[in-house]
Parts: sequence; C-alpha cells; structure tokens
Amino acid sequence: MQSATDHHFYEQCVQPHYANLIRWVHTITGDQEFTEDIVQETMTTAWKNVRQLRGYRCVVSALRVIARRALASYHRQKSSREQAVEDIALESICDCRLSRSGSPAGNIAELYLAKEEQLRIKIELCRLRPEYRSVLIMHYYYDLSLTEIAALLNKKYNTVVSWHKRALAKLGKQLKSRE
Repeated sequence: MQSATDHHFYEQCVQPHYANLIRWVHTITGDQEFTEDIVQETMTTAWKNVRQLRGYRCVVSALRVIARRALASYHRQKSSREQAVEDIALESICDCRLSRSGSPAGNIAELYLAKEEQLRIKIELCRLRPEYRSVLIMHYYYDLSLTEIAALLNKKYNTVVSWHKRALAKLGKQLKSRE
C-alpha cells in the first residue's frame, strides 16, 4: 500500500508530466486513442512503482522508459497476432483467387509483387525526414486531414502542407530512382 508521502510525490513529481508524455507518445504512435492507452498504462505502472521512481533524478526519463516498454510490449503482442491473421488472410486470398481462375502462378505472382511494392514504400518512408514521414503516415494511414495534422503537431497549417508536398515529391523520386 502507498503512503501519504508516496501520494504526495506522485502528485507533485509524476502527474505534472502527463501532458508532455501524451505529446511525446503521440509523436511516436500518431493515434490519439492508442496514445491515451499507453500513457494510462505508463501512469499506472508509475503509481505501482512510485517508491522506485523516487530514486531517479529525472522522473521524465523514467516515465519515458516505462512508456517505451509499454509500446514495445504492445508491438510484440500485436505483431504476433497480426502475423497469424496475415497468414490466414493471405491463404484465404490465395485460395479464393485460385478457385476463381485456373492459373495459380499468375495470382501468386501478383500477390508477391504487391507485397514487394508495399515493402519498398515502407523502406523509402523510413528514409524520409521524421516530420515528412509523420505527415504522410497520419494523412494516408490514419486518414487525417492536413488541418488535423497541423493541430496535432502544433504546427502551422502551411508548414504541414509544405512537408506533405515535399514528402510526396521526395518519396516519388526515391521510388523512381530505385526501379
């Protein structure tokens, strides 16, 4: 059970970092709901381990470590679940396409080429500047408008529009040069 001094430490030294932690995790995830879940888990872990937190000189660093571990744990669990779902989905797509046409080789080749193209795009996205990559992911993956992205990143709308245009141009150039 936590003591009154633990409660005081948590209120004075941990809770004030909640908003900053939300912003920091959101830049990593790009998803507000997921961000709130991770930060909630981080704050719960911090409360459970408040006595250990007292030993840190920089509480913000400790909170970020907890948040990173929560994100890593989630992604480990998610990737194993997604791989199983992806394997089942790929099998069902192949089965469906094989049953519709008599030629399995053409369909499998098409699926392989589509998967290869997705991988190329992901690789090229990683080569973009972080702000460019964030804008593209938020806009095309999370389906956010540029106005919403500007608000989330706390940037001017015109800055986000510029990043978007530059990111598309750079991504297109990278993909063409790799062909």
